[in-house]
This record gives sequence, C-alpha cells and structure tokens, in this order.
Amino acid sequence: MTDATTRSARPAALFRLEGPLSPRPTLTAAAWMAMNARRVRARVLGLSSLALAGPLALRDPGRATKLAWSMLEGMTEDRLVVLGEIYADEHLRPALNPVGVELVERCRDQGQRLVLLSDNLDVLARPIAAPLGFDDVIANAMELDGHARATGELRPPVLGPALGGRPLMGRLAELGVDLRGACAYGSGKEDSVLLGAVALPCAVTPDRELRRMARDLDWPVVEGSH
Repeated sequence: MTDATTRSARPAALFRLEGPLSPRPTLTAAAWMAMNARRVRARVLGLSSLALAGPLALRDPGRATKLAWSMLEGMTEDRLVVLGEIYADEHLRPALNPVGVELVERCRDQGQRLVLLSDNLDVLARPIAAPLGFDDVIANAMELDGHARATGELRPPVLGPALGGRPLMGRLAELGVDLRGACAYGSGKEDSVLLGAVALPCAVTPDRELRRMARDLDWPVVEGSH
C-alpha cells in the first residue's frame, strides 16, 4: 500500500490556521512581507495596496486578500520562501494557540490524517505545519512567471477567507479526503460552511456568530485564549 493510499484511508482532521491555531490575520502577513521586500518600489507599492486592502476587507474579504498579495509582485520564489519562514518563526509560531496545538497533538496521537487549511500563502503555512506533524497543507500560492518571480496574482484556485467553497472542496477531493468521516476545527463564521460539511465539526474559541451557530446546531465548543 502506497503512502498516499495509507493517508487517504485514515480519517482526516482539518484545522484552519487562522483562528484555531493563529490569531494573525492574512493581511498582516502580506504587509510584513511587502515591507521586507528588497526593492524600494515594491515597498512603496506595498503600502499603497495595503491602504486600499484594509477598508476593502470589511466589504469584500476575498478581493482584499488578492489585493494584499499583489504587493509581492516581482519578488523571487526563493525570497518568498525565506520571508515566509522568517515570518512564521518570528510571528506565527510564538503566538500559536495552546488549545489549538493540543487538539492537533490529540488528533495526531489518534492516528488521524492532519490537514492544515489556510487562505494565507503556502510559504507561511508550511513552516507551521511541519513541526506540528501535519500530513498535508492546503493554502494559496503566488503565481510565478518564467523567471520564478511573483506576478502579483495568486495561483488559481484561490482560497478566500471563507473556507468551504468549491476551491477548497476541490483541493480536498484531489487529496482523497473523505469529509463524511472527517472532523474540522474553525473559529469564525467564515468557517461555518467547512464545519457543516464534515462529520465532526468543532468550534475553537469561536467568534460571536460561530458560537451562536454552534449552540443552535449542538456543535462542540472548545475554549481557550489566543
């Protein structure tokens, strides 16, 4: 039996990075990476895009996410990886939610297949996933041109802040994840579609809207501090 077959045969535990594990929003990471771009022009464009993305996040989160990542246009693939590792090490890992990490460890000890979900970039999510023992990572990636430089666009299909739509379901299907036997962990109302699609949903330190939904649908709620 191949490793891929073995993974797909195990029940999956789906963890949203933003919320259950990390309090850092996606726009924060995009701004940090843009500000650490080597070229002055990239920094100036980054500040302009961030100024537009902030207010837009309230009206159209998906469009705001795309705009935020457009700040990285022209950055090399190697630079993206290095900055992703630095940001994860300095900002994401120290702020990990202990309750979320405990849930990950519990699922791992039970032999479940761990899948990390994020609308952040893969270069930021993978450094968090590896030490926690995740088997798979589903996240966004920058589109690269022929010179391995970021075009400023995310590679489709793009995962928006509201996880659970067709792009995510398609990626899960490609990995052979069976939602009928899976559990999922989310913290915000934007995770409600994902949580409603699995056999065992769980709200981790939920916001007001998800807390209300969990109460109405009798979903488990795990409390903790961010």
